[in-house]
Amino acid sequence: MWYFYILQSTDDQDYFYKGSTNDLRRRFQEHNQGEVMSTKSRKPWKLVYYEAYISEKAARCRESAVKKSGSISVPLLRRIKESLCYNLEVNTTDNRKLQTQQNYSKINKLYADDFGKDYDHFDFIDLVINHLSQNKLEKLPIIDLGAGSGVVTDYLIEKGQQKVTAIDITPEFCGMIRQKHKNKVHVVCEDMVEAIKNQQSSSIGAYIANYSIIHIPEEEVDSMLSNIARSLFNQGLFLMSCHKGTYKGMEQEPYQSQNDSRLNEQNELSTYMNYFMEDELKQRVEHAGLVILKMDTFETKIVPGEIPVPKIWLLAKKV
Repeated sequence: MWYFYILQSTDDQDYFYKGSTNDLRRRFQEHNQGEVMSTKSRKPWKLVYYEAYISEKAARCRESAVKKSGSISVPLLRRIKESLCYNLEVNTTDNRKLQTQQNYSKINKLYADDFGKDYDHFDFIDLVINHLSQNKLEKLPIIDLGAGSGVVTDYLIEKGQQKVTAIDITPEFCGMIRQKHKNKVHVVCEDMVEAIKNQQSSSIGAYIANYSIIHIPEEEVDSMLSNIARSLFNQGLFLMSCHKGTYKGMEQEPYQSQNDSRLNEQNELSTYMNYFMEDELKQRVEHAGLVILKMDTFETKIVPGEIPVPKIWLLAKKV
């Protein structure tokens, strides 16, 4: 994996450094340890932004474009500064998301093999499709949030949906979806919180978040739900599934904790997990301005790579 990244000097907060690397953690440490000549005089640094790419060429091109073009760098830095002004813990959040993305980069093929055709409880998605048709919203986009290997996107295409956008932070998953669907699906390889934030108000027919909000850091969930409500068209739908529980924090990759023999990885893998209870979820979704239409809790199934806890599915509408 390759990364384009932006650092902010903690001593001179108006100074930003832009670079690219194939090991973001190591490079970040090198900057803060004074091992990079061009940045040692302004350390310590904060990681405030990064983008992940499959190839070195793509990451280097992005770095060059941001450095050379004011029309690219100025709005990007403005957005970063606005985020910092809102007191978001950008560095902490990025590190958790980075670990989660790197985890999925390691297990992407295994995950796709085991969960790529997992259509359990997709009758909820049928409800979404029927609702959009009945309310003449089928021409508006359906966004598959945290698409993973593309199981929801695959199902939507099979059902004849023509305006599907798949968003995921893991380049390998984005590549899988592009390869399967070519020009039929708009694929966005980006942090889904940022992608939702950039959607126009009242422009989306439905969001479907199939076990993806479980990876969103706790302090970002409420603002993300508010942006989902803002960007949904009137009568638009929000469908999500999640793990039931109270834990919120880093957790070892299930394939590793289960000692799955197919996983060939010596380093410990971990991912950020955000579990929800029904009452908590109901309160947060309604606080965002959505009306809950249906919520069910299902017992877990015991399969490789699965976290053995009950699952919650929730369908809500903007009115």
